Amino acid sequence: GAGYNGTIAGATYNSGNGGYFDFDGTNDSIFINNASFMPSGTNSFTYSVWIYIDTISGPWGGSNRAASLFSGDANGTAECALFRNSNTTGAPERIGLSIHGGGNTGSCQVNVSMNQSQWYNITLVRDGASSQVVYQDGVQIGTGNLSNSFSSNSMRIGGAATSSSYHGWLDGRIGSVLMYNSALSASEVEHNFDAMKGRFEQRPLILSGVSYSLT
Repeated sequence: GAGYNGTIAGATYNSGNGGYFDFDGTNDSIFINNASFMPSGTNSFTYSVWIYIDTISGPWGGSNRAASLFSGDANGTAECALFRNSNTTGAPERIGLSIHGGGNTGSCQVNVSMNQSQWYNITLVRDGASSQVVYQDGVQIGTGNLSNSFSSNSMRIGGAATSSSYHGWLDGRIGSVLMYNSALSASEVEHNFDAMKGRFEQRPLILSGVSYSLT
């Protein structure tokens, strides 16, 4: 949207849940060849994604497994991923924002409580040079103090393909990505979640005391 077009590399479109892209965890990604879309410097930004994880399986340096949400295609750019805390596959256990290529100053690593095969909204706000706030389903779950200045470059969604040992291919679905060049407030994050949750949440339908699950 807003003129930032992406090139689809393997990810497949599905019309369910109002439309989403399915990533196979092997080599799928979406490439945005526009540096102005990426976080840059120490400027404030907000990244929000509706995500459905089949499993966290992508290698991340040999000691962790990860699913890359977004990454710049060069060292010094921002990267954000969901992680396992060990070299095993399974549900996400934390989310991290870091600088591609290493050399982090401070840290933004926040524990998440997520199941496999279920939709969640994750929002990450950088609201100052060394201040981050992370939300899950509209509720704040943690903060960070990463203070790196990010370089601008093209962006890859669903994998960090410039490094074979840290590619973090996403095995799951992405339904919506929002990127703002400003820091949203807690109430704005909650508003966005409330506006979109009906598209992704599965709720039982009650008719005359009988419960039906709509899929």
